[in-house]
Amino acid sequence: MDNIDKTSIRKPISKKDIKKLFKKLSLNIYLKRRSRAVNNRAKTDLLLSNDPFDVVKLIRAILIRKRDENINFSMSNKKDFQTCIQNLAKEIAIVKKSSFEKEKANLLAIIKKIKIIKPSVSKK
Repeated sequence: MDNIDKTSIRKPISKKDIKKLFKKLSLNIYLKRRSRAVNNRAKTDLLLSNDPFDVVKLIRAILIRKRDENINFSMSNKKDFQTCIQNLAKEIAIVKKSSFEKEKANLLAIIKKIKIIKPSVSKK
């Protein structure tokens, strides 16, 4: 681990950061009047960043599209969502010394509880 700074490999997330990650992931999403979709380039950049907090941002952005019945949830969005969950669950499982399946289930349970709150329509 002494030479890890000389590589492009980052150290695993800490247990303290896992708690922060779960907290950030579990927050309700408050939509703005004009929510923009995450474009493919931004999705790719967030996935390749290998930063768990960026992955949480991407999960939350994809979740908005997944739950919007007016938007066709594409196969690429589904694949990106699954990749995010898998990558995050693997790292958390390693750090917590638990199973991948358990951590994946924990993440999906947290995601299921997230509420997406749309902006209120003001009457004039």
